Amino acid sequence: MPGHAEGAAPAGLYVGKQGHAHDDIRDHNRDYAFVNVYDGVVSPAPGELTTAGRLSDNVDEQGMAFNQPLAPAVDVFGYPAGPHPDGYSDETRTGYLNGITISVSDTDGDGRYDPGISSYFDGETIPVHKHAASAWTGRIT
Repeated sequence: MPGHAEGAAPAGLYVGKQGHAHDDIRDHNRDYAFVNVYDGVVSPAPGELTTAGRLSDNVDEQGMAFNQPLAPAVDVFGYPAGPHPDGYSDETRTGYLNGITISVSDTDGDGRYDPGISSYFDGETIPVHKHAASAWTGRIT
């Protein structure tokens, strides 16, 4: 539920229809999936549902980058279990993804996240993404 806070879902509720993953998802480099969602729904009145439209039309979205050179440091963001100790800002929430964070840790015990483990979007990611992008989802209302 994008923007969900205190029981409200201002951008609507989106239900997954189907997922698409690489055949070798057990490999950390392939630990990702793309999920198609139906058009969202909102409840303007008790017992009533209306369409909220496509997810990408209602929230910020990320682009994808493939086969990018590996850098010694990158910006990492996500949905941690609690507030991020580094205080990342919500002001800029768009960009290009070249992987998905699958794990973080505090290796030096200072209460801050240190290294992260991520999949890497390479040429083998492209057909999985194209297959997901070509799938029709539709409406549930």
